Amino acid sequence: LLKSLAKKKNLIIIMVSHDLNLASRFSDKILILKEGKIYRVGLPEEVLTPQIIKEVYGIKVEILRSKITNSLNIIPISTVKE
Repeated sequence: LLKSLAKKKNLIIIMVSHDLNLASRFSDKILILKEGKIYRVGLPEEVLTPQIIKEVYGIKVEILRSKITNSLNIIPISTVKE
């Protein structure tokens, strides 16, 4: 609903979320923070990569693309041992 409204009215919608799957599904562009500073900005497939998620959150993930929504599905596998 918001996405179609934004396109019709030429609006920008800013969403803040810790849910990477939700962000991937509904965002055209993602900004990811690390320690309160901008770490990456770009398309979901550019920003939500296994390497970047490991660097920011310290977890290993598998990323699959949904055949239904075409969005990324981020599946945690394990924490990264320091």
